[in-house]
Amino acid sequence: VIEDDDTGDALKPESERDLRRGIEPRMRDRRIAVKRAKAKKRLVWVGLGALVLVVLVTVLAVLGSGLFTIQAESVRITGAVYTDRDQLQAVVDDLVGTPTLLVDTDEAERRIETIAWVDTAKVSTRFPRSATIDIRERQALATYQGPDQRFRVLDREGRVLDVLDKWPLAYLLITGPDPVDLEPGETAPFGYAAAAELAKNLTPGVRGQAQRIEVTADGSSLVLWLTDGTEVHFGEARDLLNKLVRLETVLDQIALEQAQAEAESGAAPSGPPFNIDVSTRETTR
Repeated sequence: VIEDDDTGDALKPESERDLRRGIEPRMRDRRIAVKRAKAKKRLVWVGLGALVLVVLVTVLAVLGSGLFTIQAESVRITGAVYTDRDQLQAVVDDLVGTPTLLVDTDEAERRIETIAWVDTAKVSTRFPRSATIDIRERQALATYQGPDQRFRVLDREGRVLDVLDKWPLAYLLITGPDPVDLEPGETAPFGYAAAAELAKNLTPGVRGQAQRIEVTADGSSLVLWLTDGTEVHFGEARDLLNKLVRLETVLDQIALEQAQAEAESGAAPSGPPFNIDVSTRETTR
């Protein structure tokens, strides 16, 4: 049976079949070659990446090993005068033997700053085996005697820096009706902190005459006693700098009046101690 439909298995011209036989294999081989080249390049990059990673891990492992650890003789400490040596040594002991690259300097600084005398601490390491601890200590300003008869040394924030058996005469004495026994590193009540702040801001002239500061724990009443028996009432423990300015003005006026009286009489004037109130702008004496 012969069909008239020529779309079935009709043969294409010989020249077209030859053309297809000649081009298609070459294009297929070229595509395969390109894919193989890309795959080889990808393998090369993967191999290089793996090699770099291995080298990096090896280097870090060596640097973090016991070959490069902090040595005791290579730890340098500066600024530590009153800082508790035992507490500081405990931090140093934890640094020694630690790989230099693995030292947690932030944690070391936090631990050092818990020591009573320490204000701020900076810990740094230097490859391969050394470390430096820089300490800035707090300033001792005043002292008070607790119920246990021992003296607490305070900084301007009322932090207890030390506890001593005897009165440290270098610091201004704080007295009050309600002292408390505290340990180094603890904070005194607000009134005592305010008194220590007042002691810090006294001018040299007033500081030389200051005998003690009497204060309540809540800071509701603060009185400065001078060596001649003069009482200076500051009222509440606030706005102390302005009150000190008023005090300086009054003391200058008193000194001027005494100088004039001495010039007129030829002898130094004598009289009862003053009672000065600088708690308000209307200063009285």
